[in-house]
Amino acid sequence: MARPYIYMRKSSVRDITTDMSPETQEREVRALAARHGDKITDRDVLADWDISGRAKFTRKRVEYLRLVAAIEADECSAVYSYSWSRVGRSVAELARFLDLCAAHRVPVRLVVDAVDTSTASGRLLANVLGSVSQFEAEVAGERLLAMYATKRARAIERGEDPVDAVRTSKRYGERPGEDADLVLKTFRETGSFSKAARKLNQLGLKPRDSSTWWASSVGVVVERLDPMVAARTKRVGYKSGGTPFALAGLLRCPTDGAMLTGSRMKTSAGFRARYACRHGEGLPHPRVAISEHLILPAIEAEAARYRDPDEDAGPDRRATLKAELEARRQRVVESRLDGIIDRGEAVRQVAEIDMEVARLDRPPVRDLRTVAGRTPIELNAILRQLFERIDLDPVSFQPVHFEWRDPSERAAT
Repeated sequence: MARPYIYMRKSSVRDITTDMSPETQEREVRALAARHGDKITDRDVLADWDISGRAKFTRKRVEYLRLVAAIEADECSAVYSYSWSRVGRSVAELARFLDLCAAHRVPVRLVVDAVDTSTASGRLLANVLGSVSQFEAEVAGERLLAMYATKRARAIERGEDPVDAVRTSKRYGERPGEDADLVLKTFRETGSFSKAARKLNQLGLKPRDSSTWWASSVGVVVERLDPMVAARTKRVGYKSGGTPFALAGLLRCPTDGAMLTGSRMKTSAGFRARYACRHGEGLPHPRVAISEHLILPAIEAEAARYRDPDEDAGPDRRATLKAELEARRQRVVESRLDGIIDRGEAVRQVAEIDMEVARLDRPPVRDLRTVAGRTPIELNAILRQLFERIDLDPVSFQPVHFEWRDPSERAAT
């Protein structure tokens, strides 16, 4: 049964005696819900404290995501909050939230902004206030950066440490338990973001929003404290439509199960593909990477064991099988219309039939048995039709197990 929810948020909670304290928000919002005849229980109060409302932090707002899920599942009858800026400070995210609420007929009612999205004027005002909220957040961020730059410049003029000038600022906003100084010190000692991440993990120091330090997270802290540090090299991704690495999405790290990522390595013989575990920079691994030419022969040998279960049934066998599958699909649809099976069972059966049809529509046998001489994109497409994943030995990084998508397609000899 649908029920009303309260949602509260604040980027930084320091002084609970201020007007925007958690207690103040909850008290005012509960009163608003009561005026609309909605009774709020404790389980219906969702809050994300010490988290920004800007778009890049949406995935960290766990309670907000719970609220969105409740709306999508039609388990929410109304949303109450203190102000539109408490819901978020991103025009795009607020627009999506507003559209979602409108699609499920869930009104959003606010205390300070006097907004009720159950009316057309309320939805218009909500959109305007969303733009204002994002503008306020961006201006506040610009002012904060300008203030830090001024503090650093003045410290340099006085012959003081510019890092300390920022670290001792009351508005720095460091959370309890975060030792940013140790992160910066470790980086300066090791001289590398990756080495610093590995040492911090060995020391048992936890980052703010994760359980493990990576080179990227060390870089965020270091560059924030000391902008004189050269920025990390940004890795450029590849355009959609294919991967230049033949084994992309197939190799699993034997140490932590993560997928290995490909990169180009320059050698005397030209460029060669190399696959590495991205976690190797922060966690100890017996081995982190392997060159493609060292493991591709074993993978080609395994791919050559492919056999088509239907190839001995005659040239018209595929067409016959597809006709049988279409007939099965029609019977499923008729069973659903007659009420013999429910919607969930019908969807499951149709999905199984579609998988069988897709298997029949794959390239002919000769394209799957011969993988040599193809482009990385073509080779990757072929191998991913055959294998779900390829497990590697933790020391040699040679393939030790091939997870076939369809074990019946693998010839015994």
